[in-house]
Amino acid sequence: MEEVELTHEELMKITTTAINELLKEDSFLSDLPKAVTLEEVNNQIALQYGKSITIYVLRGDGEKMPVVVPQAEGTVAHLKKAIKRYMTLKLKRQAKKKQRRPKLLSWRYIWKTYHLQFGDVVLSDNNAKLSDLGLRNKSSVEFVKRWTKKG
Repeated sequence: MEEVELTHEELMKITTTAINELLKEDSFLSDLPKAVTLEEVNNQIALQYGKSITIYVLRGDGEKMPVVVPQAEGTVAHLKKAIKRYMTLKLKRQAKKKQRRPKLLSWRYIWKTYHLQFGDVVLSDNNAKLSDLGLRNKSSVEFVKRWTKKG
């Protein structure tokens, strides 16, 4: 058998193509993006088995972001991390398409400036369980401006 030497880039291209073909053929994973991460695959599998839920986060500009969080032990902190992960991946993919560096967001600023709100409930306690707050699969939360006390 003849040994063929491939560069790292060639191997990455072959591997990526093979993974994309496998994902395209799988009914559960076919709606994942092309440059999928392991975490996205694991989240999709957890959704299929009922171990995770999808929460829709409504931004001020009207965009609806689907984020995946664990169902049983999911907390507000898990939701915030999922939002950060979703936006970071989205910005990286947009930058890659435009061949630019990804935009950076200051999450410290975002969480100091905005709360998440579910109906009339402000999600201010990071340790609160999502299920205790009434959040279920396909629930929607929105960003609302924090009010600061002066004086």
